[in-house]
Amino acid sequence: METKFVTFDVAKDMCADRGARVLLDGARNSTLRIYLQKNVLVTSAKGNNWWINTSDAVVEGNWVWGDGVETKLDNALPEANWFRSQPDNTKNADCAWINKNKNYKWDDVVCATRGAVICERRFQ
Repeated sequence: METKFVTFDVAKDMCADRGARVLLDGARNSTLRIYLQKNVLVTSAKGNNWWINTSDAVVEGNWVWGDGVETKLDNALPEANWFRSQPDNTKNADCAWINKNKNYKWDDVVCATRGAVICERRFQ
């Protein structure tokens, strides 16, 4: 977990410089998401919002994870965790984060907003 608040693009660069990526599997996988919430986010003093690696910047309304997989919008599916009525594209929001004030649900936000960063790396 990084100690400063940055835009989404800066977050991607920070994680890439460490051989990692902005939180993706930890958000998309429901088991990892619950573990992360209970063991990291709840106890974090690093703010209330953490970037997740999904965006609809390329095609509005077509949310895609950083690995190219479609981001599910239906909260009935285990790989989705949107806050009610999200994503709503307020102010042309093309990025998303985990929002502590919305019960750790995903919220779409403007990519230039500053949020906290969790980088993840896959071990093989």
